[in-house]
Amino acid sequence: MRRFLKTHEFIILVFILLYSAMVAVINPEGFLTVPTLFEILKSASIHGILALGVLLVILTGGVDLSFPAVGAFSSYVAILLFKSMGWSSLAGIFLVAIMIGVLLGAINGYLVHKLKAPAMIITLGTSGILYGTLLFAFGSTVIFSLPLALRKFSNASLMTVENGAVGVSSLHPVVLIWFALLLPAICSCALPFEAVFSTQQVVTAACVSARVST
Repeated sequence: MRRFLKTHEFIILVFILLYSAMVAVINPEGFLTVPTLFEILKSASIHGILALGVLLVILTGGVDLSFPAVGAFSSYVAILLFKSMGWSSLAGIFLVAIMIGVLLGAINGYLVHKLKAPAMIITLGTSGILYGTLLFAFGSTVIFSLPLALRKFSNASLMTVENGAVGVSSLHPVVLIWFALLLPAICSCALPFEAVFSTQQVVTAACVSARVST
């Protein structure tokens, strides 16, 4: 507990709580409400999902800077594919996007292993390549007409509450909560890889020390 109190995360948490308390005092009727909580969860869902994914990468000892580009590329290509083919399957869109993401992640892993370069440098380069590919192949086109299944999912809600300012506020079934519940199980699978990575670093340091001493 004392170690946590000295971390940067605890300091950030304190600032967030103080700022929230200040806003609540200034505007209690507009801030301390269920609709506001729903809107915060909805706004933080995309970044929260990406953050959970990056957390798993960090646990294995690497740093991935390409995750926003991978997410944008895989989702854009999957939606564009289903739209052009006239298909409308929510599970299919998610599956194709996940497969593209896995493929791009495998390419990152292969380049890191083959070139013996830091993951930060490799993923920074692949991030630029993916963004450049999107811009070159599709330009700055925005997909306004999404597949029907995706539009239904975007309008879905777990529950709704009355909001005097905007009418009705809804809690979207964001997968952030689902991912958060699955995170302990996923982390338990990732921890052995962290141990392997740490062992590899120890062995590498020992070999370097042996060469220097000789």
